[in-house]
Amino acid sequence: MYFSVLQNVAAEQKKPIEKTMNFLRILLCVLVLCFFGKTPGQVYFTNVKAQAANPYQAFISWTIAAGSTTCSGIEVQTSLDSFANYSSIYTVPGICGGSSSDQSYDYTHNNPDIHKKNYYRIYAPTGGYSPIVMVDFGAINGEYNIYPDPISDATVLTFDNPNSDPMILDIVNAKGYRLFYIPYITTTQFNLPKSWFEGGMYYFRLINPSGGIIRGKFIVIE
Repeated sequence: MYFSVLQNVAAEQKKPIEKTMNFLRILLCVLVLCFFGKTPGQVYFTNVKAQAANPYQAFISWTIAAGSTTCSGIEVQTSLDSFANYSSIYTVPGICGGSSSDQSYDYTHNNPDIHKKNYYRIYAPTGGYSPIVMVDFGAINGEYNIYPDPISDATVLTFDNPNSDPMILDIVNAKGYRLFYIPYITTTQFNLPKSWFEGGMYYFRLINPSGGIIRGKFIVIE
């Protein structure tokens, strides 16, 4: 009887030790998985970057780490809000990734909002989302952009008009003489043909209904 009680006491004392050992085994397995292995087929993004290719384009590049060999449906997504409202602008065709080496990809976004911050991320059904990267076209172009400048027959004035307000375009020459007064422009772009102007410096104002003014200038070379 006494011996049986001792055995029971010893067994009860072993339980906390066994629980601790089991916890340590699980922790070790997790660490090994994190540092020495990857979930088969899961996509791992590295070197995610975005930069302005010119005043009108964003160049996005990324790398898929070796071992991500079963990924398909990879999407480039963009938003003007870093937290939400992302939409897909490109899907990588076919199967991507490599079993033994990293694979690099890129995409050029041809129509970003050229007066605001544009946020980008890469999405994979088997890997979730990449880190978010950003191109600040507002810092590059300000409230307006004229390209090309000096003026050519293909020059376009682009400006911020998110609510399609009726804008007024007022253009004067270097002496201050008004050449054009164009009302009710509700778009975000306006063509400036070279044939409208002689050589020289010109100044313009874009006036919105609330009285806000965007000021700028451009050059015409004969």
